[in-house]
Amino acid sequence: MANNSVTQIKLLLIATIILILMSCFWLYLNKNQDDLAKTAMASTAAQFTSKVLLIHSQWMMTGKPEHVVIKQRQPGSNSDYQQLIVKVNKFGWPDLQIEHDACQRIWQRILGVDMKILNKPIIVIERRINTKHKSRVCRYQFDERKYIEYHSLNGKIINKN
Repeated sequence: MANNSVTQIKLLLIATIILILMSCFWLYLNKNQDDLAKTAMASTAAQFTSKVLLIHSQWMMTGKPEHVVIKQRQPGSNSDYQQLIVKVNKFGWPDLQIEHDACQRIWQRILGVDMKILNKPIIVIERRINTKHKSRVCRYQFDERKYIEYHSLNGKIINKN
């Protein structure tokens, strides 16, 4: 009987240690989740900015056409390439002349990924600016405080963390 109670005490002690470690991990994860989201947003904004600037540069170097062709490496391949055709506005910034879902399509065309960051869906808010030069502002909202904003008139990208 004494041997059985010692085994039960050892199992209880092991279970307690595991629960304490899991609690510490959970607290650490919750504490650093905001930093993880900021890093993911910054990385996505940097990728978006890089691709937009590449498209604009290509537009300038190829005589300012209505669309830009960019050769990019296939995901997971070192030798296979695919051509990406991007429609640009008269200022050379990625834009579409459609009435709905333009911002979603711009995101997917530029980044080539689903509208998610850290497996959390992105909310898209599109605002059209009807001035002499019709343009749009695309806001890709991660949560109530974090978003990436793209201005098609001047290519400006704002990363609000």
